[in-house]
Amino acid sequence: MRFRLGFAVLVMGATATVAQVVAMRELVVVFYGNELLLGLLLASWLLCTAAGSAVAGWVGRHLTGAKSVFALLQALTVLVLAATILAARASMVAWGKSQGQVVGLLPMLLTPPAVIGPVCVVLGFLYTLGCKAFAAHGLGDSIAIGRVYVLESIGATVGGLAASFLLIRYLHALQIATLLGSINLFSAWLLFFWPKKRARLPAGIAVLGGIVALAATATPLHRLGNVLFWRDYRLLHSENTPYANVAVVKADESVSFFENGLISFTYPDPEAAENLVQLALLQHPRPERVLLVGGGLGGGLQEVLKTPSVAHIDYVELDPRLITLARAYLPAEAVRALEDPRVRVHHVDGRLYVQRATRRYDVVIIGLPEPRTTMVNRFFTREFFMRVREILNPGGVVSFAVSSSENVIGEELARFLSCLRNTLASVFPEVVLFPGATAHFFASTPPTELTTDAALLLQRLHDRGITTQFVREYYLPFRLAAPRVSYLDQILERHRDERLNTDFAPVAYYFDLILWSRQVSPVTVRLFDAIAHAGSWVIWLPLVIVVLFFALAARIRSWQPRVRRWAVGWAVLCAGFSGIALEVACIVAFQAIYGYVYYRVSLLVTAFMAGLALGGMLGTRVVRRGSGIAARFKVVVGTLVLLPLATLAVMHLLPEASARIGSVTQFVLPLLLLATGALGGFQFPLANDLFAKAGTRVEGTAGTMYALDLLGASVGALVAAAIAIPVLGLPLTTVSLAFLNLSALVAVALSLRRR
Repeated sequence: MRFRLGFAVLVMGATATVAQVVAMRELVVVFYGNELLLGLLLASWLLCTAAGSAVAGWVGRHLTGAKSVFALLQALTVLVLAATILAARASMVAWGKSQGQVVGLLPMLLTPPAVIGPVCVVLGFLYTLGCKAFAAHGLGDSIAIGRVYVLESIGATVGGLAASFLLIRYLHALQIATLLGSINLFSAWLLFFWPKKRARLPAGIAVLGGIVALAATATPLHRLGNVLFWRDYRLLHSENTPYANVAVVKADESVSFFENGLISFTYPDPEAAENLVQLALLQHPRPERVLLVGGGLGGGLQEVLKTPSVAHIDYVELDPRLITLARAYLPAEAVRALEDPRVRVHHVDGRLYVQRATRRYDVVIIGLPEPRTTMVNRFFTREFFMRVREILNPGGVVSFAVSSSENVIGEELARFLSCLRNTLASVFPEVVLFPGATAHFFASTPPTELTTDAALLLQRLHDRGITTQFVREYYLPFRLAAPRVSYLDQILERHRDERLNTDFAPVAYYFDLILWSRQVSPVTVRLFDAIAHAGSWVIWLPLVIVVLFFALAARIRSWQPRVRRWAVGWAVLCAGFSGIALEVACIVAFQAIYGYVYYRVSLLVTAFMAGLALGGMLGTRVVRRGSGIAARFKVVVGTLVLLPLATLAVMHLLPEASARIGSVTQFVLPLLLLATGALGGFQFPLANDLFAKAGTRVEGTAGTMYALDLLGASVGALVAAAIAIPVLGLPLTTVSLAFLNLSALVAVALSLRRR
């Protein structure tokens, strides 16, 4: 029985992780989100799972037959998973929006819990039921909780690896749901019907029939979901690649490519292609070697090849499927540039390519989206620009573009543009901006002198014999009229002291988040501004209040059992918060130092989950021995105080170490996350034992502790990704995590000192 129950818990852990990955990918496409959305999604997932666990802890007191109910809920997971995916794709219909329209904050707040809430509540309920079922089969309460925690973590690790390397690469979302549902049906049959020999065969036939029915309906349901989602377009193709959800749609005579719900490019769009490429090439007197990072398939490569002096182009496009799909759905002239002998295509992360580049270039064009996420923000930081300068020939030019305003520059937009200009100016001696609905940035090294003289640029265009539709006589003089250029310079001059955008303080992402929030929710803007200007006391004052509360409460003799539970719960909540926040911080640092190596970033998450499993096993052994639990608990909480500080020190040392030692340093951050997970996993069974000894039943202990752990993790994910890292930067974020755990250490030391 324990084997079948253990297998069911493993399946539960794997289902939770894979379903989380699939649901997040679906909702990211719906809301084309940045880290604010990802934080909301993860927070919703963890909060709803915590709610299911807490409810199960309350209901479990009056529930008999935990094993049978567990099997029933596993069987129902089949329907819930498919409904989750279809609900995500239909959510835009529910809000009366079409793909591509700006969605307000209210839909972003309400949709994730509405869509993923049912499956999360079921999974949280299953955790608590699993603890009760194990306890009913001869294990002590604390041992049972620790056993379920370890098995779930192992299942989550396996599920994370399977999702990253296999499932999302080869199957669409409903096929993955079918596979998960089939495994859960088998587990439910094994758990409930296997002991009943007479019912075993007919139930097995019914389960097999259900699996066949799931497989038969997966693809038709997938098509139905796509029709609902892309109802205002003619959908030509949609698929999940290892890097994004890619959709190809047609509207009138143009074909558009979407990545994760955001438009990547439209063909034909000569205005965007000419502005991206020709304005940059015209700043250089004779460009010969060009690096184009993104932006090539929408016509950018064609524009570069128009310049007769260009002898070599390195085009960096991360996802090879984009080029494959472009060949299939774009006209021949759109992809002919890929066959030009001067063009060399590189399927690698752009930042990683620049870090490893051995060639030098006359012009580097960054044709990527705006820094709306920390991942894209890596291409707009001081560290990246410094590396770009190293690969430029003398007189080389670097260029990129972001959305701006044709006439009026508001305060938020001015701060955003000034941040980018100041960051460029900290690396390059000369920086100019072209005003317009899209602001184009240019920076150069001597002896090239950048210009806003429309006559000089037009003369170069004429001398090169280039034919254009938009970058021409009637366009450039208007755009570069002296009053327009002067107005933009004056506005940005007011913010000349704006902070620089760096790898470890991605402030440009924060400013872009403010701009986006201004469109959909002015309340969000006021909230972020209040946090940014409040100072560090907003973080530390509540922690001081918590410490004072425990110092006073611990002196009241009649409160002591209750205060011990509160202190243990606070420590678990802080561990959940700091663990997930450190995970986000390590991912951001890894991206910045090494480039976004997708599979290895997946391994960062897997390392954390593996650490939870390892730590949970060790902690369960300590609980089984039954001695020194309080002392060990204090040591773990104390170590969690030091871990964020050690992580910060490692982050600052890694860039130089990576340059000297090489790729072996890429294992340092995963090892840190393994240690972080191990400490959290080790702490959890100890906390359950201490909490249970204060007079709580197994289902109450399991439900409460698991809920607090997930609650802390959900808030940590949201705060770290959407607020702390972009506003405070990595250094202050990690120091704040150390203070958070310090408050937990003081609370535990005060409340457990007599044990």
